[in-house]
Amino acid sequence: MSDEPVKVGMTPPHPGEFIRDEILDELHLSVADAAKVLGVRRATLSDLVHGKIPLSPPMALRIEKAFGVNMETLLRMQVWHDAKAMRQRAGDIKVKQSLVTSITTDQPVAVRTADGTRVVGIVSATPGGGERIAGPEGSRDTTVGGIAASWAAGEEDPDVVAARRKWSYEAGVDINGQSGTHNQLGTTYGFRATLTGPADALQLYTAYNRQEAESTVSTEQFKAGADYEDNFTALESWYVKDEEGFDRLNDIAFYDVAAGGLGYDLIKAANETLTARLGLSYRYDRYTTAGSSALSSAGGDAGLEFSRKFSTSSLTDRISFDPAFQDLGNFILTHEIKYDIPLASPFWKLSMGMANNYNSRPVGGTDKLDTIYFTRLVLDWGAK
Repeated sequence: MSDEPVKVGMTPPHPGEFIRDEILDELHLSVADAAKVLGVRRATLSDLVHGKIPLSPPMALRIEKAFGVNMETLLRMQVWHDAKAMRQRAGDIKVKQSLVTSITTDQPVAVRTADGTRVVGIVSATPGGGERIAGPEGSRDTTVGGIAASWAAGEEDPDVVAARRKWSYEAGVDINGQSGTHNQLGTTYGFRATLTGPADALQLYTAYNRQEAESTVSTEQFKAGADYEDNFTALESWYVKDEEGFDRLNDIAFYDVAAGGLGYDLIKAANETLTARLGLSYRYDRYTTAGSSALSSAGGDAGLEFSRKFSTSSLTDRISFDPAFQDLGNFILTHEIKYDIPLASPFWKLSMGMANNYNSRPVGGTDKLDTIYFTRLVLDWGAK
């Protein structure tokens, strides 16, 4: 094993990372071989070394007996990792501070009083039911009800952590081809960045799809857009969005759909949401077909989005309907459903699904319905 000491950083490593790098790699053991040594299933050890499951005491003992690494050290690494991860969610954990009758600490803690003042010191009860916070810069007297929150000294205020917006990113690619009797090449790229706050979310996305057959481009589609949603109550929200692009398959040289309106969460749970949207839109289509006049019209915007998180995977289903007011029979219906499965690495996942685009008034003799089936390798990083 490496003699280099484990470094203490701002982001504690998962013990599985240490086991992979300092034991398996150093001993040139595959996950399958190490699993045989430990007497566990290969899938279990694989999930551990890739940070998908926590280190259990029985597994830590097996590793100590097989490789001589102290189990208490490994378990402390797990506790350290879990504590740091939970600290990032401190603002999401709510307690009923008002029901506490007295607070006493042996070590200094950080305290925020009801008026917003932050003090670090040892808390003790005073005669008459009060509380005293004694710190290096003096003492402050308050009541139990006057203490809004307390946390470990040296850590950030949980409310500050909870209010901080966090970025997450996804980048996906799907390449397929055939050579021989027929030559075909298909490429699809996609990128999505999401900025999530306590009550709002901004999504920026882009995608490109190109299909060639016998060196002739049969499909070329591009889109880029932004979607912002802000919850002004627990279940109600407002949104604005805009998407631009082109679609050579449907003879659209350029299109733009901008919309805004209200949303309502029909289902809002920790692992399941269903959101309905209804608003107004503006739609512009410019066509490549000669003699086809551009469409420029106000319209409606309606949509549903369902998401469900399972233990290790997730399902997302989106549908939107955009009719033009100048001709309600002229509308676009889009639908996408996808199922994401994480791979061995915590940063990679497999996305499988189907996307449908229905244009009620296509030009140039193109089909009304365009369906794409996809299986994409997606790189997923940032805040979860």
